Amino acid sequence: MEFCDIIIPLWDKTHKEDLIKSLNSLVDEKKYINNIILVIDGCNNYPKYLPEDHILQSKFLVIYNSRNFGPGYARNCGVIFAKSNNLIFLDAGDININKRIQLQLNLLKNNEACFADIEEHRAKSTRLVRKSCANIEIARKVIAYKTPFNNVTLAIKKKAFEKLGGYPSLRTAEDWVLMGKIIKNNLKIKVVDKVLVSIDIDQRFNSRRRGIKVFKDILSCLKFNYKNRLISRFDLILSITISFLFRVILPKQIFAYLYRVLRTYFLNFMATFAFKKKPNNNIIKDEEEI
Repeated sequence: MEFCDIIIPLWDKTHKEDLIKSLNSLVDEKKYINNIILVIDGCNNYPKYLPEDHILQSKFLVIYNSRNFGPGYARNCGVIFAKSNNLIFLDAGDININKRIQLQLNLLKNNEACFADIEEHRAKSTRLVRKSCANIEIARKVIAYKTPFNNVTLAIKKKAFEKLGGYPSLRTAEDWVLMGKIIKNNLKIKVVDKVLVSIDIDQRFNSRRRGIKVFKDILSCLKFNYKNRLISRFDLILSITISFLFRVILPKQIFAYLYRVLRTYFLNFMATFAFKKKPNNNIIKDEEEI
């Protein structure tokens, strides 16, 4: 039987209730988990994050960073202490859909990484499904403007993650760079055409994705992908322009609406286009097909 380590980064804005919600979603598949690595990213009062008594407590491995360096750095730290051959990432507050771990561990037997869809829940709003790109070919077209795969659904071989060099030291778009590395290194991946992680969109969701600091991180990401010949000069300039307008110039209300539309429907359209264009053997539509 295959096993994994689960890596969950935590920081000063994390609520204990969110962590408990994520941990509870792992209980039914605890037999597949060696360690749950909780990376406390720069908070002096880190015990406030940890539940006093939890059924998975024996699996906890707590790593403490004295300074906050961002989620990518925190995940990299977690990988250093991981003992399993397989890694699965989860953010505090996100819900692991039942049988996600079993499904992705089965896929990692013959692949280096695996992605899937997520469902997003907003207050006073309908449920929205955000799809990962169907294959590497479509991902290459999308990556100039958006990360092509859902980072919170990532399951990956530890050796493959280390080969890529992990996440960059960015506070935003760190997953975007990692996806570029995956494409550049031609990792063998599988994309699951089903929801494996459920996310509640909080009030800070949009504010964390706009502003000049966010734009600078995105600029670094785009330059990295351009340097690695994943995007053209035209796409680089256009994407920089769009990002500056969206992240810096637009009022937050307009940004929130347009970001939601593009985040959901643009990638869903590209994923659907991939299916229509040609069949793809890298898509797993149902668990029974494994």
